[in-house]
Amino acid sequence: MTLIQQFPDISEELRLKSQMRDRSNKSNSAMQPLGYIEDQAVVQYYEGTFKRKHLKILVIVAVSLGIISALLLKSTWIANVMKN
Repeated sequence: MTLIQQFPDISEELRLKSQMRDRSNKSNSAMQPLGYIEDQAVVQYYEGTFKRKHLKILVIVAVSLGIISALLLKSTWIANVMKN
């Protein structure tokens, strides 16, 4: 009795794994088709808008935090003045 006859499931799994490995190696070495390539000007435009939008958000958050902290400090100052 051969190993294949004794252990059919294990040998089949091993064969399938080796076949899958061979397929993936062949597909990796094959030339992949080039898809749509954006024009360089379009890429630079979108990179610029992405940076500008994030900079605006950062400025808005920083200004908001600054105003809130200034209001908190001012309110404590006013409360201290009212007590005296």
